[in-house]
Amino acid sequence: MTAPSRLQCQRGFSLIEALVALLVLSVGLLGLAALQLSALKGAHSAYQRTLASIAARDAQERLWMAAAEGPLQVAAVSSAWRRQWSADADAPDLAALPGAGDSRITCSAGQCTITVAWSEGRFREPEGVTTFDYAVDLPPEAVK
Repeated sequence: MTAPSRLQCQRGFSLIEALVALLVLSVGLLGLAALQLSALKGAHSAYQRTLASIAARDAQERLWMAAAEGPLQVAAVSSAWRRQWSADADAPDLAALPGAGDSRITCSAGQCTITVAWSEGRFREPEGVTTFDYAVDLPPEAVK
């Protein structure tokens, strides 16, 4: 009997190398997919926060416009504003926040607080509701 040649001892070694390389590559791609998912969640959250900021500025402009026209009717401004920014609106082409029906405008002594609330379905926050508060100063005689 002759000893096995060196070539016969290394038979199948390149297949094992290829499988290990494939394993390392697949682990790296899984990490990259998780990173992409995290980036998408962050971008969606930033989009919703931007919409909340725009909605708050819209409420501020509506308050100023209503105060300039006469006695300020906060309830009327608030309901029209909520209807505009709610995701349940009849105009599906408008940007809206899901669950924004809990948003509110409260005023006292010339200062109004605009609270924009929406449901953040992609994140596990308590009760799934995120809020954004915005303070507006109006002339004291405008707010009764």
